[in-house]
Amino acid sequence: MTTLVIDESGDDITGRHRYVIGAGAIVHDAAAVRAEIALLFASRQRPFHWVQEGAVVRHAMLDLIGRLGIEVYAVISAAESSHHLEVVRERCLRELFRVTRALKPSSIVIESRERSTAIVGQNRLDFTTMIDARHAGELLPSVRYEWARKSEHLVWLADAVAGAALAAERGDVSWIDRLSLLTRVQIVRLPPERA
Repeated sequence: MTTLVIDESGDDITGRHRYVIGAGAIVHDAAAVRAEIALLFASRQRPFHWVQEGAVVRHAMLDLIGRLGIEVYAVISAAESSHHLEVVRERCLRELFRVTRALKPSSIVIESRERSTAIVGQNRLDFTTMIDARHAGELLPSVRYEWARKSEHLVWLADAVAGAALAAERGDVSWIDRLSLLTRVQIVRLPPERA
């Protein structure tokens, strides 16, 4: 069973709101990958979050992605106005579904944007995007969706990919270059959403 794990990272770079969606992982055996992450971070008291990690922990996460042969993707776009961020997010998600469709993910794990994993508020917007993508043939009709809290180990993979891609947007390509040496990385750039 193939799982597409999704996280996001956004930033305001040079006055434009950049938005990165990292499908940080195409995972073929979710239980085994969770076990590997739990083993690597056995003494950790808090979830992995790229922006809060030092170089040693970031390297460890990228090395794990490479060692497990996890394919990673990032879709990058920009909104010239903060009012268009949801439109950009939807476009990035839809493109992510298109570029990973050939891998036939049977499930999607997406980090919740709410305090809970219920389909409310912003999670409902993502749910609508997934339903629209399924109707457009960008997702298999049988795909299952699951929202996860940051404590879910699988979303740590996607967080690392989004963080590395965003670092590259800021001018530090060392992380994405390292990841590219370790595994297959596909970065897709979409035109900016105009105000």
